[in-house]
Amino acid sequence: MPALLATNHVPGAVVSYITNGAVAWTKAFGVADLRRGTPMRPDMVFNLGSLGKVLTAWGVMRLLEAGRLDLNVSANRYLKRWQIRSQRWNPDAVTIRRLLSHTAGLTLPGLSDYPEGARLPSLVEVLEGKNQDDGPVIIGREPGSTNVYSGGGFVVLQTLIEDVTGEPFAEFMRREIATPLGLSSLEWVWTAELERHAPTPYGWRQEKIGYRQLASQAVGSEICSVADYARFLAATVSGPGGEPVGRGVLKPETVAAMLKVQPNSEDRGMGYRVVTAGGEHFLEHGGHNPGWRAKFLFDVERRNEFVVANNSSSGITLNDAVGDLWGAILSKEIEREHR
Repeated sequence: MPALLATNHVPGAVVSYITNGAVAWTKAFGVADLRRGTPMRPDMVFNLGSLGKVLTAWGVMRLLEAGRLDLNVSANRYLKRWQIRSQRWNPDAVTIRRLLSHTAGLTLPGLSDYPEGARLPSLVEVLEGKNQDDGPVIIGREPGSTNVYSGGGFVVLQTLIEDVTGEPFAEFMRREIATPLGLSSLEWVWTAELERHAPTPYGWRQEKIGYRQLASQAVGSEICSVADYARFLAATVSGPGGEPVGRGVLKPETVAAMLKVQPNSEDRGMGYRVVTAGGEHFLEHGGHNPGWRAKFLFDVERRNEFVVANNSSSGITLNDAVGDLWGAILSKEIEREHR
């Protein structure tokens, strides 16, 4: 890891490793702050970017299990503050299932963030294109026809969750997901207290970025320790002590449905990306905002996984290198199994 940090010009990183459906260890490498030389700590919190979309998907499925929504009907049925409209495509074809699998045809792959202290636009303002230069969320492709990654679709999902529950997204997610799973570090808005427990985020030239904030929490503004996020992902499979898939937050059959590749999505489940390599099936997602990079890879059958996060805009290649290390170890295990 020290060599990889140096080669990829990344100040520091934290890695959590899961075996048998539980976090086996979490280790920190490098520094949290370049000027002070502060060592990175395993318990530091990071913005994990789009890894939060998996959390959002769990929130949606909680509402499904409670009978408060149907995956296969129009999202417009549940939206109160704003409606999906189009003169070319049928808005009713934008279903919740398609939003979760990035097959709804909506635009806006990513969203711009804001510096500390700036006024954040409302969700409706974001959807209408009043989020800096991002543009509005519209139907750009025929819904259900193909995989088009859309952060805009997850802005819609946050709006839907709030409209259905009548409460802020973070409060709902904290009560329904974070607290039952014991994710004590999970938050969605930077505070002075969280910043004291976070590394300094750096840009491409190792300049300080600051603790920037997205206007939509569901697309990737979650702030979390790497170990807590790994605990969340571990709930995707059974635990070492017989803990059930979903850990009582979701039913095992609901989680199984989320891991199935959805129609015309290429490689998308609901929230998760499903990757096939060498005959093996893996779950994967990356996340990035300015100053932050994160990634996980998960072998569901072997209940083996890693989560890595770092404090640099240039950290994508570092995370990929960690993935290569994990893949090499896993390949050896697979070879031993086939002997």
